[in-house]
Amino acid sequence: MRLRAAADRDQATIRRIVRAAGINPTSLQWQRFIVAEERGEIVGVGQVKPHRDGTRELASIAVVPERQGRGLGSEIINALIAREHGEVLHL
Repeated sequence: MRLRAAADRDQATIRRIVRAAGINPTSLQWQRFIVAEERGEIVGVGQVKPHRDGTRELASIAVVPERQGRGLGSEIINALIAREHGEVLHL
């Protein structure tokens, strides 16, 4: 498994994974996402979403059902926090 910054080509997959997880699909800007890949397939996603007041939120964290329970969501969260400057105040 590897984590990487999302690319333009990942937009449809990010949207599909977020919708399948039952997460509100508004404000999905692929540039803010990290994706987790296994064997060339995206199996998890997450973003840090900015708010109007300047705060930021960990958002749209989702892992495909077959890969859940293995710590992948935690790895995505840790990678998102590591690339941020300052605090992320919302979950």
